[in-house]
Amino acid sequence: MYPKVGRSWTSQGKWDNGIARTIKRTNLTDPSRSLDKVYDPFDPKLWADCNINNQPILIIDGVGTMKLTGKMQGNSDRFFIVGPWTNTETTLDMWLDSADDSCEDLQIRSRSKHDSGNSCNWANYNNKWSFEDNTVSHEIEIIHPIYQRHMNEASLTIPRKKWISLKSVCRTVKGQNQVLLQSYISLNDNQPRRYDWTKMSETTFSATGNTFVPAYDYDAAKVSGCIGLGDKRADNLNDWFFPTEGNWIMIRSDKARNLLLRLAMVREIAPYTP
Repeated sequence: MYPKVGRSWTSQGKWDNGIARTIKRTNLTDPSRSLDKVYDPFDPKLWADCNINNQPILIIDGVGTMKLTGKMQGNSDRFFIVGPWTNTETTLDMWLDSADDSCEDLQIRSRSKHDSGNSCNWANYNNKWSFEDNTVSHEIEIIHPIYQRHMNEASLTIPRKKWISLKSVCRTVKGQNQVLLQSYISLNDNQPRRYDWTKMSETTFSATGNTFVPAYDYDAAKVSGCIGLGDKRADNLNDWFFPTEGNWIMIRSDKARNLLLRLAMVREIAPYTP
């Protein structure tokens, strides 16, 4: 949708390199350590985390698709595209099997520092497509586990046994202390890379004193108003503005069993100009 202005990553040439492989952890000695990185041996920019030994967590068939298995930590599959990334357009082609009724969602988390070795780092701006609730919405996670869900939620039924495409666009608004987060879907009827994008949700995060500094460790004073409020904080967090790069794009799906991804792309794009 937008011209590339910096780094980019694509699954093309990696998932279709003719080499089938299963990504799994084989050397974990402490199950409490779930943040150890397991890399695709043919892609130094893609890693996953898992706290179970010898379980297939990502299955790449070598001809273009990757399957999420639901075998990562807590039935929550998470893989990461290494950046750094700031203003991004992330695209996924996805197939959800009709029998995979347990799969709850697919999430694209932008400017993420989640799982960076310190759970109190800035986490992410999140686009979430919920197969369980038939909705698309936005989330913001400031530090784990302080976040707000169901922002600008819209109804959306995800079709089964059909290739569709999801897109997340996260951009700083040029000249303003704002971040614009948008979600799109293309029901492209199994035709690869023939997209007809429909915007489903949009949220603007505007700084009103709650701005993270461009440092990897957070300033505790900036989140003092959140301390003790616990998980799923209900009041409005859209006044939090993170202006700088994240470590990676994080892709998450909860309770997947046969969720296939065919094409994945991340591209650095220009800030939004009003």
